[in-house]
Amino acid sequence: RRIVFYTNNLNQIAMERYFKTILVAIFAILPMLSLAQNRGDRDDMLIDIDVKAPYVSEEFATIKVETKIPQNLYGESLKLVIEIKNNVGNLVAYEDRYLNDDEKDVVIQTLTLENPWLWSEENPYLYTVERKIYKEDTIIDNQRVYIALKDFYYLENKGFILNGSTYNLRAVRYKTHQIDEINRFISLMKNLMLLREMGCNTIIVDDNLYDSIERITNVMGIVSIKSSSTESVPELFDKVEDLDDLIDNAFIPKDKYYYYQSIWNKDLEQLHLLPHWNWKGREGEITPVLVYTNYPKVELFVNGESKGISEGCRNLWYDVEYEPGNIKAVAYNEDDEIVAQKILNTPSKPHHIKVINHPEITLPLSRGFISFVTLRVVDETGELVNDYNKKISVKVKSGGELICLINSSKSDNYTTKSSLKAHNGELTLIIRSSGESKELDIDVKGKGVK
Repeated sequence: RRIVFYTNNLNQIAMERYFKTILVAIFAILPMLSLAQNRGDRDDMLIDIDVKAPYVSEEFATIKVETKIPQNLYGESLKLVIEIKNNVGNLVAYEDRYLNDDEKDVVIQTLTLENPWLWSEENPYLYTVERKIYKEDTIIDNQRVYIALKDFYYLENKGFILNGSTYNLRAVRYKTHQIDEINRFISLMKNLMLLREMGCNTIIVDDNLYDSIERITNVMGIVSIKSSSTESVPELFDKVEDLDDLIDNAFIPKDKYYYYQSIWNKDLEQLHLLPHWNWKGREGEITPVLVYTNYPKVELFVNGESKGISEGCRNLWYDVEYEPGNIKAVAYNEDDEIVAQKILNTPSKPHHIKVINHPEITLPLSRGFISFVTLRVVDETGELVNDYNKKISVKVKSGGELICLINSSKSDNYTTKSSLKAHNGELTLIIRSSGESKELDIDVKGKGVK
């Protein structure tokens, strides 16, 4: 089956929500990439820079910039220029200085901002710190770092404090996926997009990943906490979920993801019904049904018969007997008016492959963009055939190159080759564009499906 689609033909609301975040995050992540490889034939080297905000308040903040001078520049007449700009590009602080002949190793410059904009989850405000090094009248190094000004700390018996107010953690332990072996940037950005949409505002990361990941989470309105803090205040993190419990290897949200989304993301109306309704061989057996929702009330129907109304975000009907057909969740508002419904049908035989495209990630340094595409095997009515686990082959005919195929299984779950078994009827493609065109032409084939 040949499929041609435009990667920007996406849900407009989702695109508007993600575009600015992704674009800024790309620039924030540049320091963690190997920029030296992108400097063409230039001989100059990347000179280390470290930017911190040792003091932050509503009245003023101090920003300390450390520059590590390489040995080959010892004794040279160098000028260091620091420019700090607000989020619309206006200059708010400036310092320049010449190095003395005997200055070596680390040079420290400290600047002060008065009445700064402080970072928050709702307004992840970033300042730009740009450091230029001149040798005579020539710039030999120019680096830009984004910094968030936030006063974040922990108080016993009070919990975490952000800018003087209690910060209610909605935290997830971030663990790397296997795709990180192929491209950490892709994995990081996609997972953080999903977590933010879930309503997560905090991730707990390994100490060795903290500095690089914080550059991105600052942009996306997420606080990063070092995992060593899980050790000093364990009572706060005992019930924190791991990333793998919420999002699978193929970047497909698991059922528990929607539970947290229903209680964390107040901007999104949620009605998630589970499990699937395809239990061949379990006819007549008890099969509990669960609904996650942020609507006031929900009613469950099994093959048209009401099983009662429940209230709350987690609604369980335990004594449901499985029979082929369908289950339906109907949500009501405070006035008992129907406002949403979700139906899961018992699927018939596999019919065709449905393509679901997701917001793409633009790569830095004009290296194109990454598309995430879910292939879903469905029956003639469009219902997921969750027991289809056969091999699907993919060929990108034009517009890009295939990075990898990923499924949700615990083993044999990704490949850089052109075919892989679907798992529970689904498979994820990751495609890198080959140019400015956002049109992708792909062939997909699976046994017994169109």
